[in-house]
Amino acid sequence: MRILIVGAGEVGFQLANMLSREEHEVTVIESDEQRVLSIREKIDARIIHGSGTSSLTLEEGQIADSDLFIAVSSVDEVNIMSCLIAKEYGVNRCVARVLNNDYVFEGSKLYKIQLGIERIVNPQQEVAKEVSRLCDFSDASEVADFCDGELLHLAYPIREGNELIGQKLAGFSRVDNEKLIVITSITRNDHTFVPTKNESIQKGDMVYFFCLKENLKKVREHFGILSHGTKKIFVIGGGRTGYQVASHLEETKHKVKVFDKDMDICTKIANDLDVDVFCTHNTDVETLEQEGISSADVVVTMMNDDYTNILTALLAKKLGAFKSISLVSSKKLTGLAYSLGVDSTVSPRLTTASSILKYIRRGKIVSVVEKSGAEILEVEITDDIEITLGQIKDIRLTGEIIFGGVKRNNKAILLSGDDQIQKGDVLVVYAITGSIPKLENLLGI
Repeated sequence: MRILIVGAGEVGFQLANMLSREEHEVTVIESDEQRVLSIREKIDARIIHGSGTSSLTLEEGQIADSDLFIAVSSVDEVNIMSCLIAKEYGVNRCVARVLNNDYVFEGSKLYKIQLGIERIVNPQQEVAKEVSRLCDFSDASEVADFCDGELLHLAYPIREGNELIGQKLAGFSRVDNEKLIVITSITRNDHTFVPTKNESIQKGDMVYFFCLKENLKKVREHFGILSHGTKKIFVIGGGRTGYQVASHLEETKHKVKVFDKDMDICTKIANDLDVDVFCTHNTDVETLEQEGISSADVVVTMMNDDYTNILTALLAKKLGAFKSISLVSSKKLTGLAYSLGVDSTVSPRLTTASSILKYIRRGKIVSVVEKSGAEILEVEITDDIEITLGQIKDIRLTGEIIFGGVKRNNKAILLSGDDQIQKGDVLVVYAITGSIPKLENLLGI
């Protein structure tokens, strides 16, 4: 597939890097010359210095021959305009990242139906959806759901004192001969890898796995984690992203308190949402304690600075909050946040890229989620996919691809080596980034 991307910031670079590694023909247009020079040797893509709204630059990028156009620059108007120009050149599928909510709510005159852009992605809304999922599973560090919510992919941190430390993974997935989980990967010292059965769990590991939602209580007992319901949530930082998070959480009937030092922001939230609002600084310990942060189920830090978010989350934990979630844009700081004691981080880059990938994936792939250097895909198994022949253990899977579960006859099932894929299944697959071409060849999609 020939793909043209406008914008080589964090999201554009991430998409270009992933898609080029999957053997797509990728061209990137970037207006910042220094940025062009810095990424030219890092990804296998054609890099053009120029504006995404320039017809000459777009023609240099062979826009008329492009199958997909993605606009993810830092300027909304550039993204929208470049998509409209792409449409004039006959590009069938266009995706735009848009930060301004005025462009993306359904009542707007510039809503996507009028613009004719097939997919508009708003990072704040994507972050809000992710935070809402994490609040529903307050004991997990990462959450993704598949098979209509019946199959979960979770990440659990292994803290000091956990009885699982030192245990080998062989036999770890079963309890009383019942298969509870399918382990996909472990993150250790900022490195994510697919473990073998001889691997031992270590303190500080982040263990990723599939499990059935109906078995979640047993899984928590297996990991030595006490279940904790979520009722009271503090959102610290009420800007664009914090506003969307508070709005999402309000809709799910949580008790939400929002804290921000800007009076205009506080006034808008108080007028628009049914939440408690406090105009104060993020380090105002006295107010936080008076409002009951020690009994908060979740504290979400949504300010515009990664370090401030991390430090505020750590303060909340010190004051007694059960779980902390921080907005962290820098990939390098995510591992640091975990090591310091922040329970979960949400990346605008990853959530936006995942949303765009869901649209990009073609054929029989019905959804995709990007998580920690991998993708998780739901694939519809139709009559023309020959993988239904034989048991899973006989299929030549690489160590980069793991079959997690299927939706069969309206029920989610965890898979083991003795199982067989059947026509009509929706297969959930974990694939390390870069192995998607192998998966597509394997499935014939």
